[in-house]
Amino acid sequence: MEYFDERHHRAMLEVFLYVTAEAGRTQTMRAEVLRPDGTGLWVQIMLINRLKDDQVRAVIGLAHDITEQLSAEQARAAHDEELRRSHEELRRSHDEFAVLADQVPAAVFRTDGTGVILFANQHWRQLVGDAGATELRDVVAEEDWRSVKGLLSVLASPDGPGEASIELRSRGSDRVFGLSCQAVGESDGSSTRPVIGSMTDVTSTTELRHLAQHDNLTGLLNRRSIEHAIDGVLVHGRTDVVIAFVDLDGFKSVNDGFGHDAGDEVLRVVAARLRNALRPTDDVARYGGDEFVVLCRDIAPGAERGVAARIEAALGAFIEFAGGRWQPIASIGLARTQPGDDRASFLHRADRAMYDVKRVHHAGQTS
Repeated sequence: MEYFDERHHRAMLEVFLYVTAEAGRTQTMRAEVLRPDGTGLWVQIMLINRLKDDQVRAVIGLAHDITEQLSAEQARAAHDEELRRSHEELRRSHDEFAVLADQVPAAVFRTDGTGVILFANQHWRQLVGDAGATELRDVVAEEDWRSVKGLLSVLASPDGPGEASIELRSRGSDRVFGLSCQAVGESDGSSTRPVIGSMTDVTSTTELRHLAQHDNLTGLLNRRSIEHAIDGVLVHGRTDVVIAFVDLDGFKSVNDGFGHDAGDEVLRVVAARLRNALRPTDDVARYGGDEFVVLCRDIAPGAERGVAARIEAALGAFIEFAGGRWQPIASIGLARTQPGDDRASFLHRADRAMYDVKRVHHAGQTS
């Protein structure tokens, strides 16, 4: 016993008594051996009862050093315990996050770079109306999905921006969603990052914005919106932008002769023709009364007349309305952006050019 730490003495005695109580019994135990220099090492001992063996008549003890083995086992046990605690903490954090996310008055979700939903709160399920929606694609209008997918891909990339927002249409309904996303976690430069996001129904907001930016009668941009668009091209100093000031000659005769309902119908038809004749990137606005403004970007030098030609062609046919028809003729004034332009000078050149054309039209009618 003197070779072993005294804290093992009781256990060693119990093992010894157990082994010697019956012939042939064996038992193992672990104990720390004390060296003369005060250091210790751990051994595993196997006691074998050979007292009934006439050739032995003893209890045999076999011991081997397990110091390194025990150290490795303790390290594994510590690691396993740390892993267990980490998993427990992760589960607890997940549960707490889920409870917290359900308190947020917005649809919150977590996704990877492909749009697969990894987590969603109850407001998400309420918003999309389908607890089985497992991908963003399930709730986004097909024509908007490419934009959303591109946004997620850029955000999830190792060197992508931190956050981004987009408005999109809902699949299978007229609702409009506002989607805000943010990449989370540090990137190691090679793997993608998860993305968290929130989605809100902004249908009413977009409707109000549309009403604020568009003319109620024709659906074109209103005066304030086209002026804002003009300011946008001027602030960047672009010289490839052409504006067309369009005034309908003789429109007053429609109102006077057929009534304002007929006049309104003419304005709606003119608006539709202008919108269809021009490029999707061109801005078309009702500036006031029977005046329209068209803002065209990326117009090469000398190509201004092409803008006027498209407008003239669009207005070439009669416009039918209840009680009659009217042949629209427009005076079109063109102006190209110049260095130092402000909105007033830009519009003034187009307006002046329009009146020059109108005088020619008037002279032709009176001659």
